[in-house]
Amino acid sequence: MIMSQTAPKPLLLTLLGLHAVDQIALAALPLIATLSFGAGPGAVGALVAAQGAAWLLVALPAGVLVDRAPRARVLLGAAAGATLLCLVAMAAPDAGWLALAAFLAASAVVPGVLAAFSIVPQLVPRQHLAGANAALELARAVATLASPPLAGFCAAWGAPEAALAL
Repeated sequence: MIMSQTAPKPLLLTLLGLHAVDQIALAALPLIATLSFGAGPGAVGALVAAQGAAWLLVALPAGVLVDRAPRARVLLGAAAGATLLCLVAMAAPDAGWLALAAFLAASAVVPGVLAAFSIVPQLVPRQHLAGANAALELARAVATLASPPLAGFCAAWGAPEAALAL
């Protein structure tokens, strides 16, 4: 069913939220590791790599899932899972648990992002796909640009973990 000439707002907002989870975590993890756990450069690098590894390790299985399962259900499950896992990461007692929670949260984001982009052709007429995809990419860019200052503000406020709640 064709709904719009651009990506529907709920899809845009969901994708913005998924990218925000990923990008805020990417910006906040080094701050949390250093300020809360006293982690050094090696631990910070490993922590950021753990989050990024999800994109490498989960992308192919997530693509299979998106191809076989209802995309809207995958998208909603990814959003719920990423949100829950970010809240779990807030309570991590050390950098190791933080890395695990970050990996799992990013692992939830991956299928959601794939589902969001793959559902667009079902919702938008062919001649408007470029505009709809541009809107989705803009959501990613906004999340990428806004996340570091938000994480930095939370760290400056004395609560770097609070960035994960955003």
